[in-house]
Amino acid sequence: MTTHRFLYIWLPRLATDRYIRKPPPDLDADLIRQPFAVTEAAGGVVRLLGINRPGLQARLHSGMPLADARAILPSLVTLPARRDQDRAVLQTLSRWADRYSPWVAVERRTTDIPDYGDGGLWLNITGCAHLFGGEAGMADAIHRQVTSMGYDTRLGMADTPGGAWAAARYHTEGGHLPPGGTRDAAADFPVQALRLSDNSADLLARLGLRRIADLYPLPRASLMARAGGVVLRRLDQLLGRLPEHLSYNQLPRLHSLRRSWPEPLIDGTGLRDSTRHLLDRLCAQLREEGLGVRQLAAQYRRVDGTICAVTVGTGLPTAAAPHLFRLLEDRLTTVDPGFGIEESLIWARRVEPLKTRQTDLENDVGAPDKLALGALMDRLGHRLKGQAAYRAGILPGHRPDRLFRRSGISSHGAGAPDDLPPRPLRFFTRPEPVDVTFCPDSGTPNAITWRRMTFPVDRMEGPERVWPEWWTALDRSPVEGSRDYYRVTGPKGRRLWLCREQAAGDDQWSVQGIFS
Repeated sequence: MTTHRFLYIWLPRLATDRYIRKPPPDLDADLIRQPFAVTEAAGGVVRLLGINRPGLQARLHSGMPLADARAILPSLVTLPARRDQDRAVLQTLSRWADRYSPWVAVERRTTDIPDYGDGGLWLNITGCAHLFGGEAGMADAIHRQVTSMGYDTRLGMADTPGGAWAAARYHTEGGHLPPGGTRDAAADFPVQALRLSDNSADLLARLGLRRIADLYPLPRASLMARAGGVVLRRLDQLLGRLPEHLSYNQLPRLHSLRRSWPEPLIDGTGLRDSTRHLLDRLCAQLREEGLGVRQLAAQYRRVDGTICAVTVGTGLPTAAAPHLFRLLEDRLTTVDPGFGIEESLIWARRVEPLKTRQTDLENDVGAPDKLALGALMDRLGHRLKGQAAYRAGILPGHRPDRLFRRSGISSHGAGAPDDLPPRPLRFFTRPEPVDVTFCPDSGTPNAITWRRMTFPVDRMEGPERVWPEWWTALDRSPVEGSRDYYRVTGPKGRRLWLCREQAAGDDQWSVQGIFS
């Protein structure tokens, strides 16, 4: 039978450490050397929630009313508790900790357990510790790295989540409970190590039960009757008689490939070859899943531990390795191998389903190849950079002058609709007014005056009626604000895009674009 092993990372001063790492910009106090506490209002009383080390040395304690703390220490610096930011820190740490185990769970604090501005997370390290030099090596690495982040840290390791939680707080020899030894090692722990509320712990103390070992010889029925079901449940969870279900993080599916090199890569040729090899394998996997890359990252770890990364994006999902490599190849010239690159990583940071299209012999004749056009725009966008090459993102609306906005080549957005009527090659963002002369018989325009020049209308196509958006015309007639567009052909084949807008009972004519 496999023995499960759990590691608990306890941050006893999370609320204060978070402020010490990133103090408010308008705060002058030294939060490390000066007594400092995080406060929270509860029941109409402001109390201390978390306290830094100088505050604890001044005999302040969690739960103390702020008024009493001020009486003891008038110079106490206080800041409000931000539980949402504390939870965000734990979530960030949980994502960091998945390098040690794929099963990481943030502690969900219940009302049973007193809250002192601390926090923690569990790692199920069953079958993982040997990868880091054993349990002691793993614990040492985690403690060293979390401490370097600026958090006071204690670790506990045991066969059960409850045992690891208790060991981190009450074990005096590094928090390591040996496999199969949780019962004996936890015997001298106080009953608070069972994750009990203050009321339950006080009740056990009045019964003369102050250590966990005092509970072992008691009959279960007697313990249930005297102390309640919570104490018995927590004891069973500590000893592994009752399973405890943790809410492990659901990690996203990562599409990445990694390769380490026994001999570091020191030239550009080896770097390009390794990148092409990993990219071919990654694209083959993505095609099997029907996915394409929208954003691709390549990371290279040097022998001195530093990392160099390059990122490229695409306008359409693609799993074409040659195209992606052409985009990356331009950026690889910026990668400095230094004393050598010992590890390469290719990571599809953003993927989308590959789009397929049913071909039509009638309508696809002479139609542009959208994939080839997308590849061309990707290359132009990466070569020119900035907004020199852009795509038109469709906006919700009907008016042609408010139909799109500029966005980057690799940005996400809908393309142009296939059934859009003909539009001019050059569009005027500011319509230019014209005077129109009408034929007395038919009432249609027979001449227009534009830019101080008058020329006859040889041919006119239209109108194309564009109604205002319904959400902008709730308090007026639908006809008011509507527009009629005409394609007008003048002398020498000049074609204009003429607009008639109905406003306040009058027709206003303007030129909004040129076809040729």
